[in-house]
Amino acid sequence: MDRCVEINIGGKDYPLLMSLAAEEKICQKYGSMKCFLEKFSNEKESVTTYIDVLQLMIEQGCAYKNTFEKDIPPGQNAPVREGKFCAISREEIALGLDRRRLGEIINKILEAAGLARKNEIAGKEIGNKKNESKE
Repeated sequence: MDRCVEINIGGKDYPLLMSLAAEEKICQKYGSMKCFLEKFSNEKESVTTYIDVLQLMIEQGCAYKNTFEKDIPPGQNAPVREGKFCAISREEIALGLDRRRLGEIINKILEAAGLARKNEIAGKEIGNKKNESKE
């Protein structure tokens, strides 16, 4: 099961992961996950928060892939150099993304953090499986 969510920046699919290490760093910077979410929704501070957290989650996603999925071939657009996933800098993230993608950015962060709602549809068989015809 893939634990990472991907976001495409500059033609590369970067993995995002909310690990315990990422949560710990977020809490160190923002005081708590609750304070982080408040900054996340504060219009004046949100873009800085999005970029900071994306960069952290991409670092964690690359580290995870290099540690636990090193035997799995990377995707065609994976940010891999010399066989290792490489994170992108904060400046490169800010350069590669624009305001038109804010909704996607927010959704990817929330999905990776386990805070997004996923629509799951489950089917349940009804009726009789056998279709017997009488002739």
